[in-house]
Amino acid sequence: MQEINTTLLSEVFEWSATVVSLLGAALLCVNTRISPWGFLIYLFANGLTIVFALLNGHHGLIVQQIGFAITSFVGVYRTGLLAHLLRAPHLAPRAGASSLSIRTSKR
Repeated sequence: MQEINTTLLSEVFEWSATVVSLLGAALLCVNTRISPWGFLIYLFANGLTIVFALLNGHHGLIVQQIGFAITSFVGVYRTGLLAHLLRAPHLAPRAGASSLSIRTSKR
């Protein structure tokens, strides 16, 4: 019974990470005003994948996802999303703010 529960839990994390990763990729590829949120979604997907890897003893995948999490965090920082989140912890617009202003320009 324990093995079945672990297998089911593993599959839930595997497929959740897959769907969340694809959502993050879709947000980034459309290159719109909300695209920077894809990096935050990637961070969540990295966490899900790390849990999956821990459940299954995939040590190389853990290392890979830690590296991807670092690059995702850099994306959150460089797009200005981190500063936005720190200014608006409840994601509510500040008084006088018309909309979310996050840098989306390419270098």
